[in-house]
Amino acid sequence: MEPDELEDCFSGKFSSISVKTSGTLADIAQAVVNRPIFGLREGDTVALKSPKEPCKSSIERFVREAKILEMLMRQRVPEIITYYGCLATPDGVPVLVEELADHNLTLLRRRKYKEDFPEALMDSVIERVAVGLSAVHSLGAGHGYLHRDIKPSNIYLFHGGLAKLGDFGSAGLNIQGRMGDPELGKGTSSGGAHGTPNYSAPETLGNRKIYSVSSDIYSLGCVGFYLIAGKTPFDDLGLENNFAELKNAKLGEWGYDGYIDRAIEQLVKRKKVSDHKIKAVRKAMDPSPANRQKLVSEFLLEYQFEAEETILRKGFERIQDLLTKTFDTNSDATPIEIVDAFLCEYEKILTHIQKYNLRSDIPENARDLLGQRADKDYENLRKYLRIEDGRAKIDLPSRERAAERKKYVQDLFTLLFCWGNSVRDKFITDKAISRIKPGAMNRDFFERWYQVYFK
Repeated sequence: MEPDELEDCFSGKFSSISVKTSGTLADIAQAVVNRPIFGLREGDTVALKSPKEPCKSSIERFVREAKILEMLMRQRVPEIITYYGCLATPDGVPVLVEELADHNLTLLRRRKYKEDFPEALMDSVIERVAVGLSAVHSLGAGHGYLHRDIKPSNIYLFHGGLAKLGDFGSAGLNIQGRMGDPELGKGTSSGGAHGTPNYSAPETLGNRKIYSVSSDIYSLGCVGFYLIAGKTPFDDLGLENNFAELKNAKLGEWGYDGYIDRAIEQLVKRKKVSDHKIKAVRKAMDPSPANRQKLVSEFLLEYQFEAEETILRKGFERIQDLLTKTFDTNSDATPIEIVDAFLCEYEKILTHIQKYNLRSDIPENARDLLGQRADKDYENLRKYLRIEDGRAKIDLPSRERAAERKKYVQDLFTLLFCWGNSVRDKFITDKAISRIKPGAMNRDFFERWYQVYFK
């Protein structure tokens, strides 16, 4: 809708309405709030999004977009553009009220970073868009929703670089596709087209278009390529309106054999970003949905850390190194500090596993190492204690060593409870205690033992 039409409908609510951007299906105008509405204050500047040519289908599209945005706002997803509410003209045309962006990613790339996009900013944009897209995929009951139009102009920038995902006009439910192709997984089978051809997955360009989590990941990969190269691999082909030829190029068929790989090779030659980012983008843009990352979080992990287990392996290596440290090392660290370092690394591994929903043997292997160290501490305790009639005595060769041995045993006792409580493997009650004197000891006995001897 034109600014003057919006002013006629909403003059009491907004002023200074002017064109911000105009797209194929929607217009976005900039406006100033005249009186409080949707939690906004007088003087706030907002974006008014309206259908370019109001009709039944465009109105349905806007109503669906408002519903999806409302659900995302209830989940408080900061990586999604803020939606305030929906108004209607006297004719029933919906107008969405959203926060006003400074730029979109396309404009920022063209105006400020015509050559190389800063890698740090690139990482920030990809991470925020990936997190926002993951929220869309997990939205609501069932299989969630799909965005279906991930591209640079739908990624909005605020406050000098804060990226948010927007424009949910093409979004829809992620229902089971009707193709029966196991490679495509869950998705929406549609006769209608959604998205922007150069950023669309090949399976969405045929007569029967299949939209899925995988097709959104493909589009996100294209955005990654765009940030690195300044364009998609298909921009120079001029095939935006020739879906059949563009699909062949994306599949590497009919004269386009190896096309994507050659485009990726050019990125590698540029050598402006880390190799693992290019590998993640290449995998996301694989012609076959089965070969792409299964989840957006998996793409983000590979984009950030090269491979799923890289950060886990590093943590495991640090735990292995700590395992070599004993009480008689030359290190200034106390036994408690060593255990704390162990547990810190272990918690990092577990957090990483949970955050990215990974499957890995590394946590179990790390747990085994922690168990080895805990068992070693029990063995050390046995060296300095002996049991007589249910009471513990310190085996001291001389009075001169008494204070030293007492401190050592105190540390060991503390470590036992630290291991048992933190690693949660019942070391105290089930493991070493039964080997010291089977069936005769439990946690209470250890506590009484400690109290009698040291308190």
